[in-house]
Amino acid sequence: MTAWDELSGGLIAPVFFVSYAHVRDLRLPAPPADRDGFVLRFFSDLSLNVNELLSPPIGVDPGFIDRTIGGGDRWRPELLEAAVTCQVLVPLLSPAYLQSQWCARELKLFTARRVIARATGMPGHVSAVVPVLWVPTERSGMPAVIREFQHFDPLGLAKPELAADYRDNGIYGLLRTKQDEAYHHVVWRLAMRIREIFLTYHVEVGAAPVEEAS
Repeated sequence: MTAWDELSGGLIAPVFFVSYAHVRDLRLPAPPADRDGFVLRFFSDLSLNVNELLSPPIGVDPGFIDRTIGGGDRWRPELLEAAVTCQVLVPLLSPAYLQSQWCARELKLFTARRVIARATGMPGHVSAVVPVLWVPTERSGMPAVIREFQHFDPLGLAKPELAADYRDNGIYGLLRTKQDEAYHHVVWRLAMRIREIFLTYHVEVGAAPVEEAS
């Protein structure tokens, strides 16, 4: 058994899962070429960083993201498999995310899985959910289930003001206003956090939702 097999439990599963609220239809004179383009850029950059940090074997994707247009109301096989086998959930916090019933289902399914420390003496009751600020979102208005998680904060940056830029704008704001330096620093620190969780804890495989198990 390889070192990766020991870390992954022998599963061919993505390391992280990005959960986000799909862009709703807007009445625009010229709709964008890709409605979720900024999310996909973030996912691609994060995947590249995690891939460099962990070097998963061929056939194992660093991350998973749902590309169903407009989301869905049923568990597709590939989405369900990723949700019950990935090791880290990355919710992209926004007002739309907090209102999304589908995102709430993804969160509930992931948090039902048990998180186990890989070594004795590690703190228990650790979450493998890493909420990321997509746009400025008031924490006081978040449901308790979201507030209880330790939200991602890019500490330790060489330029502390870059972390402040993230807190003030979110990932989407950094991309939209072309603050590339802050964006790349933040995404790298997020990849480092995902690596830390993956190497320190194991999230047991979950069960399919009751309504989809039949």
